Amino acid sequence: MGEETLRLCVRRGDHVVAVLTPGDDDRLASAARAAGVPTTVCPVRVTDAAIPPATDIILSVHNAHAFIDAGARAAARLGALGYHPSLLPRHRGRDAMR
Repeated sequence: MGEETLRLCVRRGDHVVAVLTPGDDDRLASAARAAGVPTTVCPVRVTDAAIPPATDIILSVHNAHAFIDAGARAAARLGALGYHPSLLPRHRGRDAMR
């Protein structure tokens, strides 16, 4: 889902400043590298230090393994949008897809 969202943003002409990925060897990281977008392996807790300057919006797509704290959300000019692939709150957490 993250890979497809990245591709959509690139096709639309959005300027993607960075991608936080679950690992260096996953499909999202490969797609970001192919698009020339810098990648970083995502920490468990994303803070404002991980948000590049001039970030307008954070898109968190099916990232059940990281918490984007209030400082990180505030660092983006327009804030953050998150997509969670399961019904909340019953299926929250790291195993949302299961």
